[in-house]
Formats: sequence, C-alpha cells, structure tokens
Amino acid sequence: MLQSVSQMISGSADSTVAHPVLLLFDLKATGHHSVYINHLVQYWHHTQIPGKLCVVVSQQFVDRHSDVVALSMQSEQSEIEFTAISEAEYAAFQQAKSAVAKSWIEWKLFCQYARQLKATEGVLMYLDSLQLPLCWGEVPPCPISGIYFRPAFHYGKLLEQQQSWKERIRQWRQRLILAQILRNRHLKTLFCLDPFAIAEIQKLHPNTQAKILPLADPVRIEPTNVIVRSQFKQELDIEVGRQVFLMFGELNDRKGIFPVLQALQQVPTEIAQKVCLLLAGPINADQRSRIESAIASVEATPVQVILRDRYLKGQEVQLCFETADRVFATYQRHVGMSSVLAHAAATQTPVIASNYGLLGALTRQYELGITIDATDPAQISSAIAQSIEGAISVNAAKTEQFLQQNQAERFVKTILDNLLDRSQV
Repeated sequence: MLQSVSQMISGSADSTVAHPVLLLFDLKATGHHSVYINHLVQYWHHTQIPGKLCVVVSQQFVDRHSDVVALSMQSEQSEIEFTAISEAEYAAFQQAKSAVAKSWIEWKLFCQYARQLKATEGVLMYLDSLQLPLCWGEVPPCPISGIYFRPAFHYGKLLEQQQSWKERIRQWRQRLILAQILRNRHLKTLFCLDPFAIAEIQKLHPNTQAKILPLADPVRIEPTNVIVRSQFKQELDIEVGRQVFLMFGELNDRKGIFPVLQALQQVPTEIAQKVCLLLAGPINADQRSRIESAIASVEATPVQVILRDRYLKGQEVQLCFETADRVFATYQRHVGMSSVLAHAAATQTPVIASNYGLLGALTRQYELGITIDATDPAQISSAIAQSIEGAISVNAAKTEQFLQQNQAERFVKTILDNLLDRSQV
C-alpha cells in the first residue's frame, strides 16, 4: 500500500516551486478514469516533462493498475508520484448517504491533498461529480481545471425523439449549475468530451475567464498480428458461417444487454443460425442472476453465445474488435461518449448504436453504422437482420477522420499544452 500523504511529504522543504506541480485527482478506479490517468502518466514518463506530476487516487486504483503506478519515477527535473488516500478517508467517501454528500467529501479531499502536495494546479479528472462544490464549496488552494464528461442540457438539439419533462428539468438544472461554475475565478480550463456542447457552454456565461475546450476521448490501438489474431479466433471457437456481434465492457442494463438478448430471441431461425454473440467484459455483480438467466434463454436458440466474463485490457481489447463484424453500442439513454465507438472505428467495424444524445449524433455525423431506439428489442432485431444481409456499413473516410480526432496523443497534448508552459510539452 502507498504511504499516506502526510508520511510522504513530512519535512518537505522549501515551498518555493521551481517547476509546476500538477495534481491529477480521481477516486474512481475503472473505465475512463483509469484510462485517462494512464495516458497522461505514460506521456509524462516518456517525455520527462520538467516538474512534478502528483496523482491522487484510491487504494483500489493502486491495486487494479499496478502497471501504471509502476511508472512512478524521479529524475533531476521530472517526477511522477502516486498517492492513495487513506482507507478511512475512502470508507467515509464510499459510505456517504447520497451523491451530494459524496461530492462534498470528495471536494474536501481534493483541497486537502492539493494543499499538502503544494500543487500549483489541480485537474479534476471527473468534474461531473464535483459540480456543487465548484459552485459553493471551499476555495481551492490552487487554480483548477477539469474534464466534463456528460453535458446533456443541449440534447434537445441532438435528439431524434421527444424529450420527457424529467429530462427537460434536469437540463434546466444543469444549465444553472454550469453557469455558476463558469463564474468560479479559480477555474482555468473546462475540457469537455462532447464537441457539440462547446458553443452552448460558452453561451451560459460569455464573460467567463475559463477556457472551454473540446477534448478527445482517447483510444490507443494495441498492435496485433496475423498469428495472434488467428490464435484468438481459434480460442473463441466461432462456428463457421456466423457473423460476430460484439458487446464490449461491463455487462449491465445501462449497456443495453437486456434488450439485445431479448432481440436475439426474436430474430427468425435462419438469421439466428448466422449470429455469434461475443460478450466481452465482466458481468455486473448486482445483475448477475438476471443476466445469466437471459443469456441462457438466448443459448436455447440457434444463436452461438461466447462469454468472456472478466475485465479485458491491452491487446485483448483490440482483438475483440478485430474479430467482430458488428459492434453493439446500445446504451440506454446514455449521456456522454463511449470508447466503443473509437475502437470500432479503428477496425472500420460498423456499430449498431443508440440514437440518443452524443452517441447517436457522432454515429450519424461520421457514418459509423446505424442508429436505432436501443430500448426497443424489435428495432435491435431488425438491425441484426440488416447486418446479416450486409445492409449496414461505414463511411471509411469519415470513420478515419473520427478516429484521428480521438487519438490518445491528441488528448494528452490538449490537456498539457493548456496547463503547462507550451515549451515544456
């Protein structure tokens, strides 16, 4: 276990900072959170940027991502240091009775560690969970920037369908809070993963001193070769004459696994005989019994089902997408981006995507596949049949353009160019 911050910096010398001390702060350990930290740490380690990169995370992150933590280093001019918050602090954070209570605890921890580590700038790697404290919380000890994952107040312009009154209320509330955040004089840069939201955010407070910038959702493609790909396909044992439909990532209701499994039970027998469903990711613990029961129902049909019930990373991720003929992005009214789109684009594999929000807008704009109402099994079933008949494809040029816009290096350079002196990056 990493030392507590008080142990690590006790007796720390002169508070004068010759080089920047950049603090990355994120208490989540999975999904985008670990990937984004990994990209920034890898780049800092490789380029030996003058200054210190402090990464404050949970012990869960340290345990899950020892390969990233192993990049900690110290040279004459450059340093990377990971700090895990204490078990007591994390327990208090996790046991908070509401999301609002967790938000205030998380903000207090950020300010505490920013002070103790003498950060010259802090980066909130998931700004969404800290919106209320950014409006009315403790004054931070340093300038701050943050990554805004899920703006939805502009979805009225992106959606193909009518919004519910609950969605409109949430969007109105989001506008009010975000406008207040933009008044925070300590906010230096707001990085936003939704390019369609940039102009709309700027309208909320045209005189804000903060920069509002689009940010790539980074994807790094791990190289494979013919031999490895062949071995992977042999290991999966895909039956001859079947098209592979991939659902990647944690398997849960948010990802749309239930309507997909229901749709597969509805397809005609002659279609089902040509379908292989590849489920690549861990089954959600709270939903395991329901998901396993639904999978069993599909296995009783002519559909072939292959399940890899575990967390996948590195080359194995790329192999899944290279094996797939179609990729499901059937998120249920999901707000924000998904790296599934970029991974599918890297292999020119068409997606069957939700028509809701950013996912739907990107799929349509870059012609990455087909968009449907992902809550409707009948529409999913129809899309599967279209795929078997070869009626779903991608626009190769636009897909490549989309992929280039989401390169990992673009993500890193956008953040570091705007947080550090450009001459250092």
